[in-house]
Amino acid sequence: MKFAYTTLACPDWDWQTAINAAKEYGYDGIEWRLVNGEVIPRDFPSETSKQIKDAVANAGLETCGVDSSVKLTLPPGPERDAQIEDGLGMLRVTREFGASLMRVFPGVYPESVSDDEAAAWMTESLQALIPTAREQGVVISLETHDKFGWPRKATRGTTTSSMIARVLGELNDPAVGVQWDIANPYLEGETADVTWKNIRDYVAYVHLKDMRQDAEGSWYHCTTGEGIVPIADALGWLQDANYDGWVSFEWEKKWHPELAEPAVALPHFMEYIQNLLGK
Repeated sequence: MKFAYTTLACPDWDWQTAINAAKEYGYDGIEWRLVNGEVIPRDFPSETSKQIKDAVANAGLETCGVDSSVKLTLPPGPERDAQIEDGLGMLRVTREFGASLMRVFPGVYPESVSDDEAAAWMTESLQALIPTAREQGVVISLETHDKFGWPRKATRGTTTSSMIARVLGELNDPAVGVQWDIANPYLEGETADVTWKNIRDYVAYVHLKDMRQDAEGSWYHCTTGEGIVPIADALGWLQDANYDGWVSFEWEKKWHPELAEPAVALPHFMEYIQNLLGK
C-alpha cells in the first residue's frame, strides 16, 4: 500500500508547501482537493496543473487522485447535465495533474424515488462520463459517502456501499471503481465488515480518518487512533486481498477549522500507520 493525504488538511498552505510536507512527513503521494486553499474547479489552469505535476515528481512523490464534487443520482435534466459537464472537465484536470483516479459522489435522492430509479440515474451519469475517463486514462471512483435525511437503511436495507456495488456490478467496467471511505458508512449505521463485503471487488483507493460519537450520538473527527473506526481491521482486510493501491488520510481541516493543524495531524497519522504496520 502507498500512503497519501488529501489537501483538505491544509487550507492555509500553498501547493508547494503541501508537497514539501508530504515529502517531509514520509508520505508516498498527495491527493488534491484544494489548491492554495480553494476547491479545484473544472476550469483549473492547465499551466498550473503542469507546474504542480512537475513539482510532485521532482519531490519523488506521486499524485494519487483529484477530488471532484460531482454527484451522480440526478434525474435527466439541466441539473444532471451540469454535473456531467463538471465531471468531464474534472477528468481533464485529473489527467493534467498526472493522476489516474477522480473521486465522485454517488449523491442523495428523496424517499419518493425508488432505489431502482436512483441506480438507473447513477448508471446513466457514469455512462456519460466513462468514454472520456477511458480517453484520459482515469478511473472514476465513487466514494462511500452521502448520509440521507431519511432512514434509507432502516426502511429499505439499502446503503451507499450496497448501491455502489449494485451499479458497478451491472456496469462491469474497469473505468469505474470505489473510493472506500472507511468511516463514512458508520453515518448510515453500517459496520466496516459489511461495507468491505459489499465493495471489496471494486476498491480503487481508500480514505482513512478516525471518528468518535459524542454523548448526543453525533459523529466528530478525532486524532488517528483515538476513535472507533476499525482502521487496523480495514488495513488487514486490504493486505489479505493483496491491495497495493493508495490509502489517503482525510483530515477535513477545510470544513472543520477547529481540528488540529496539519503540521500536527499529518505526521501523527504516518507515525500511527508505521507503528500499526510494524514498519
